[in-house]
Amino acid sequence: MKKSVVLLSIIIIIVIILLISITGKTRAVNNISELEPDVEAVTNSEAAQPSELGSQYREQWSLFNADTNGIPRIDINLMPYLAEHKDDSFILVGVMDTGIDINHKELTKYIFTNENEIPGNGIDDDNNGHIDDINGWDFVNNDNTVFDYWGLDRHGTQSAGIIKIVSENANVRLIPLKIMEGTNLANTDVLVKAIDYAKKMNIKIINCSWQAFAYDEKLEAAMRDSDILFVCAAGNSSCDVTYLPSYPACFELANIISVASIDNKGEISAFSNYGSKIHIAAPGENIVTTIPEDKYELVNGTSIAAPFVTGVAAILAKLFSDLPKEEIAKRIRENAFRIDNLTEKVSSGGIVDAYAAISNENKSLNCPEIKELILYEDKIELVWDKVDKAASYEIEVNRTAITAVKGSAYKYQIEKLEGFNIFRIRAVNGETKSKWSISKWIKNE
Repeated sequence: MKKSVVLLSIIIIIVIILLISITGKTRAVNNISELEPDVEAVTNSEAAQPSELGSQYREQWSLFNADTNGIPRIDINLMPYLAEHKDDSFILVGVMDTGIDINHKELTKYIFTNENEIPGNGIDDDNNGHIDDINGWDFVNNDNTVFDYWGLDRHGTQSAGIIKIVSENANVRLIPLKIMEGTNLANTDVLVKAIDYAKKMNIKIINCSWQAFAYDEKLEAAMRDSDILFVCAAGNSSCDVTYLPSYPACFELANIISVASIDNKGEISAFSNYGSKIHIAAPGENIVTTIPEDKYELVNGTSIAAPFVTGVAAILAKLFSDLPKEEIAKRIRENAFRIDNLTEKVSSGGIVDAYAAISNENKSLNCPEIKELILYEDKIELVWDKVDKAASYEIEVNRTAITAVKGSAYKYQIEKLEGFNIFRIRAVNGETKSKWSISKWIKNE
């Protein structure tokens, strides 16, 4: 009897602790939870002003990782795309968040302007139900002012800065859909109004860098019944969403892609949610982005990881305008840069890979997998499973092709490399290829 009482007491204490931890992060606001503080500033706002952060904005590990403190080429593989593409037509992306500082020097050129509205005439010229919506709409205050205050509209400005740096060559145009102020998320009806407005404005992609713990059928239906791809932050509760779902990331919809955060070694971030309902990972630690008043900040969060995927989705929507939203999501998932660290953390097993999603090569051959990476005194030996019909195998180190070996081979040796190095292999037969293997890394001390 005493044992039963003790056991019951322990269970009650655990439940209380869990409830405290959850309610400490979120509170109910009209059927939707308040936004969990989803971005952690690495530096305080006073330290966010130095000019060196501005230069780092364009040269950060998330775009091209040569950082000796991390693993080389754990990044979104954007650079090959930047070298090949740029044109003048634009792609419209909604930022469903706080407002955005539309006058920030990095963003102002990339903010949507509604040419079907005559500014300041007090008339709904385009008959979309919103008067003078020149740059978007504030659904919290029901007006056309999409930036109200530095503190209240910081979060959306951070998200916008990442989307812009990824997709500026696709000539992205960002349209603020203000659905929260600070950490206060609007109720379901307001969120649905924002989605309805996005449909009228022909927005094809929306970034959702926020989370709620309560399942919301009405919000799920609004997302499902739209021709919009929603890119959603996994949330910052450090948990498996199988047991504590985070929404909208965990809505099981074909037009949602949910995003966890990784560090520069490809490890899931300690704060990030993960699990089989989270699709892909993206950089979310020590990221430089924009904040109001022409400043920059170094931040962490799945709110920062999601906009990297939104930027890649915008590129795909721009290059392949007839590609349905579901196919954009599928292409991003299926072309992830797969690594050992993420095989049980996200369903794709990898990181968003911009260039692979764009090229989308034929991958009908079976995929070889690396069985061993062996470090000898003067060389590294790579051993893999042989694949039927493989005429050859391509081997990459740090995302750079080093060789192609004949199809009868099952191992290869290279001179020993210094530091961290990440390897992968794929089978080739003419124009037909396999997926790349799950990447494995080795470190030479």
